[in-house]
Amino acid sequence: RASRETWRGTERHMFLPVEPPAALTELTLTADDSWTLGGLSLVDSRLPAFQPFPANPDLRITFSGDVKVYRRVDALGRAWLVPGAVVARTPAEAADLVAEPAFDPRAAVVLEQEGEVSLQQGGAGSVTWERDEPGSIALRVSAPEGGWLVLADAPFPGWRATIDGAEAEWHAANVVNRALWVPPGNHLVEWRYRTPDLQAGVAGTLLGFLALGGWLLYAARRA
Repeated sequence: RASRETWRGTERHMFLPVEPPAALTELTLTADDSWTLGGLSLVDSRLPAFQPFPANPDLRITFSGDVKVYRRVDALGRAWLVPGAVVARTPAEAADLVAEPAFDPRAAVVLEQEGEVSLQQGGAGSVTWERDEPGSIALRVSAPEGGWLVLADAPFPGWRATIDGAEAEWHAANVVNRALWVPPGNHLVEWRYRTPDLQAGVAGTLLGFLALGGWLLYAARRA
């Protein structure tokens, strides 16, 4: 019925009539290996009504309307541990690395860092949530060989990370995430948000009040 060119190649939309209306249990499509099934929808033209089916078995549709919402059954979740990391010097370079077909977010994380980074190699582990509040989260990380903890939250300035209470350096990761190295063992990793420059602004305000108070006291004594 229609075709268009996309970055994946030629995309074709086809309509296969089934007469009379039937309750299908199996549908077989045959094509050469240059084609990939992108999606399938069963349409009842009598209503009209339709039921979409993603071609990717890792996707499940949770809402179908003007906007369709899909759920990944193999999603990594909001926090996970990976054994390795690679470094990108700029956000554009990080985006190129993440877009590579060979990139596997379960195996490595792309760190954005202009200077040198110690790229330790870790292993498998587990992450469990202990606290999730606005501006404060905590995770229990079990990493027998160490690993890179990836958090699927934006790398916004103002977040501070600690491991067992000690300050820890974190990196912008995978373009839109943040990550840090967790040493071997069981650890409590915490993230707390502080508005950038807020403490400096408060300190400056207090100094201003002190200076004003001193000047008023001096002026009162002179009078």
